[in-house]
Amino acid sequence: DSICRQFATQISENLKIKISPKPLPKSEWWDRLREGKFEIAFGRISFHHDINVIESLFRSNSRQNFVHYENDQINILLDEYNQTNHPEVRKQFRDEMAEIIAKDVPYTFLYRIPKYAAYRNDVLGGVEIHPYYFFSFIENWYMKR
Repeated sequence: DSICRQFATQISENLKIKISPKPLPKSEWWDRLREGKFEIAFGRISFHHDINVIESLFRSNSRQNFVHYENDQINILLDEYNQTNHPEVRKQFRDEMAEIIAKDVPYTFLYRIPKYAAYRNDVLGGVEIHPYYFFSFIENWYMKR
């Protein structure tokens, strides 16, 4: 809510466009998006382990793809993602989808989390660096040496 208000204030002051943000219950927010009853909408997107978020927003003809984004390569990557259970292959698919979507810009991303992390893949295996759930999957980590 505060990010929306700050953004509205900046737009109002810098572009002289009046924006009056109105927080909505989640169900009403989704209903308005599906029906196209909005001028601007604020939401959160994260390319994490829940592929349903990516699939619902970016697969062509998905019910929640309210901006009517279409990219055949994304559809193919989603299909391939769903056909494998290999964590490292799935991560590659998510990374590739994130790169394509960042270039296509179906949404304007207002911020990103400016955190950096690194690990040596010759020492650790099973590590997935994730901005929100960094240690959530630590049980998958193992020493290679």
